[in-house]
Amino acid sequence: MHPVSVTRDDDPAAAARRGSALALRAMLREARADTLDTFDAFAQALPGLQVPYDETLNPPLWELGHVGWFQTRWLERHPDWRLGVRADLTRPLRTARDPRADACFDSTRVAHATRWHLALPPLAALRKELDAGLEGTLALLAELEAAESDDTLYFFRLALLHEDMHHEAALYMGRAL
Repeated sequence: MHPVSVTRDDDPAAAARRGSALALRAMLREARADTLDTFDAFAQALPGLQVPYDETLNPPLWELGHVGWFQTRWLERHPDWRLGVRADLTRPLRTARDPRADACFDSTRVAHATRWHLALPPLAALRKELDAGLEGTLALLAELEAAESDDTLYFFRLALLHEDMHHEAALYMGRAL
């Protein structure tokens, strides 16, 4: 994780859990930059971003698409995101930009072994979706800067920590390979 500007009494992990909308904006951008830097290195080292099946890894394209899918699922697509932990998780989601997104990247629906056999979008399309998703997330975050609360920031924090977790998994994959 890139260093984040926080108070002397804080650290980046604490800022991710308790930071303001402004701090989250910077951390979301930094997390995405880290993720993309790692996958750019993978793209140079792994032809077609293909890796052999392993029960402890995910295919790189799936991993990248899942990170973006998760962020947009809980923010742009969920009508109750402003309610945080009080959100009604059963409410229908708004439609994804890519109609295949849920079928490809929803880890609760796509069994681990199946991820190697999906017709995933190419890297350029995933990067375009990641850019659009991050910009959408940041636009929502900008709406809150005057009225932020733990509830309204909950899903931003969740998306940030989820992306950091998958970036860590990507670094593990690089080490394992």
